[in-house]
Amino acid sequence: MNPYAAWIGGLLMGLLSVLGLVIAAKAGDAAFSAAGLAFFVFGVAFIFGLIRRNVGASHH
Repeated sequence: MNPYAAWIGGLLMGLLSVLGLVIAAKAGDAAFSAAGLAFFVFGVAFIFGLIRRNVGASHH
């Protein structure tokens, strides 16, 4: 993966995570709250996956 693509993907997932928290905070019902939290969890998991892929230990 191109290093710039990883940075851009991480930035977009960070924005999606923040957007998810805003959606969850402003939610009027449980469905929007759950969707916002799901966006947040997915974005954070994706960012950790990028970190693992680009900085993690070498495979044996």
